[in-house]
Amino acid sequence: MSFDEQVVANIVKQVLSRVDMGSAEPNCAAAGGDWPLADQEFHWAIIKASHNEYMRRLYPIINSAVNEILQISQNRQQMQDIALRDNRMILEFLLRRDEAGARYAMSIHMKHLINTL
Repeated sequence: MSFDEQVVANIVKQVLSRVDMGSAEPNCAAAGGDWPLADQEFHWAIIKASHNEYMRRLYPIINSAVNEILQISQNRQQMQDIALRDNRMILEFLLRRDEAGARYAMSIHMKHLINTL
């Protein structure tokens, strides 16, 4: 699947309007706020903007599993640190309109989190 310029521009616009990865999510985490919610909003904005019906349907399942893992995980801080770093990387590729880079960044993100479990 290939993103056209309009889809990528839409993703960036929606992500930036909903979650400022440069400040909101890290500040939320540092303040003891609802970091998982900020992370979920970031990913949901990407899914919505990409119009990927498969991910729209799969995301609630993934989200539920991640929430359960966060409840019992001894590595919550490590997962948070990895997610913040990876989400910044994903956003950087989106801002550059680099589809391949964004795909690889998301793949790396999933592998990082799986390895922390």
